[in-house]
Amino acid sequence: MEETISRAILSGDLFFLNSYLNQGGNFNKMTFKSPQGYGISAIQLVILAQMKYNVSKEITKLIIENSSIEDQACTLYSYSSEDKYIKEMEILLKNEVPVDLIHQNRSALQLATGNGNPKMVHLLLLYGANPNLEGEYGSALDLAKERYYDPSFQLMMESFLLGKPKSPFDFVEKEEIIAQINTWINALIGFGKKHNHENFYVLAIDSSMLKANSEEKFLITLKEYQTNNPKYHNIEKINNLKFNPGDFSYVIEKEKNTFFTDYSKELDLSFLIKKKDDNRTAKNLLFEGLVVNQNIFLTELRVTKDFKIIAPNHIY
Repeated sequence: MEETISRAILSGDLFFLNSYLNQGGNFNKMTFKSPQGYGISAIQLVILAQMKYNVSKEITKLIIENSSIEDQACTLYSYSSEDKYIKEMEILLKNEVPVDLIHQNRSALQLATGNGNPKMVHLLLLYGANPNLEGEYGSALDLAKERYYDPSFQLMMESFLLGKPKSPFDFVEKEEIIAQINTWINALIGFGKKHNHENFYVLAIDSSMLKANSEEKFLITLKEYQTNNPKYHNIEKINNLKFNPGDFSYVIEKEKNTFFTDYSKELDLSFLIKKKDDNRTAKNLLFEGLVVNQNIFLTELRVTKDFKIIAPNHIY
């Protein structure tokens, strides 16, 4: 039955799903296979279907409303684990899943706080999550106070409790962003001069590091992979390898004892202007700042026509 229901959800077959429910069916504790092959709940499957296959919001609402509170709580908790699930979480909350449901004796806000997910914390607070709700490790506010090295979580929760909500953007040190962009530009200019015989197709922000790869270095890496693994003759595999920072040849850092130029007055700082409902983090701003100011370092860095700046596997 799971396979039949899965096909109905992914194809948007509202008639079949309504018929199934009218005959006394339900989606509780069912495990479905995602298009990628891993097990997910009916709620997770329909949210995926809405996001990737344009399945109607009506079907999403139908599945969520006819799923147990336990399944709703489990899905809420699962999505709160990482900021990359922010869109999935928003769909869940827009369908009126209670934001303070408890799973494994913890709330979604507690997990998001403990995992250090500022965007998720902000979204949950917007939908009324209670920072003082007690769980296994105290409340989310208690956990936020333990993050002494990053007070933004505590301050954000307190701002909501005071009725003056703030977002992650409000706690970003803008001068630090400008300084980091300035440092990166200096490093990139020096790097470009040193490697002016190569054609660079990608620059990546990977955690706090700048990485780059050239077409010349990629061909060497690809040859090594293809020698050891025939799967790397597959176009998809090749493309994944090409844009995987873990396989890039260069980590770019400013070399010691080199001249430092202050580009701060030349920087386009429009990316630091606050937007409506702005939940951007420092990582978002670093990425955007590098993109809008790439004209400065591209004077020295030799790049391909399809050169791009990426921030893979992060919510930037």
